[in-house]
Amino acid sequence: MIRVFFGENIEEKSLTMQVKGHAGHGVIGSDIVCSAVSILTYTVAQIFKTMEQGDAFKSPAVIRLDRGDGQISALCLDSDGYAEARKAMLFAKTGIRLLETAYPENVTLVEAEKAFK
Repeated sequence: MIRVFFGENIEEKSLTMQVKGHAGHGVIGSDIVCSAVSILTYTVAQIFKTMEQGDAFKSPAVIRLDRGDGQISALCLDSDGYAEARKAMLFAKTGIRLLETAYPENVTLVEAEKAFK
């Protein structure tokens, strides 16, 4: 089961995406559910890397992408950067929700109170 958490702090202009686990839908390396979650995660990571080059963040974004365990988070410099980063997160969150609906045994969107500690 892949668990995905999206968090944000509006006052601080911070955003986080955490991904943990394996889908278990197919053979590792050929699992379509894992591939779908991975491409959404890597897309957010690339958008954040591009934003970081444009000085959109107060400090470097945290981008850690390991097999079965990933985190992307950033503290945005201003409201414009926060809006852009939030759109990327909402895009990925929409995709994760679609996957959760289609593959409920393999993907779940974790509610904020059950976030990874």
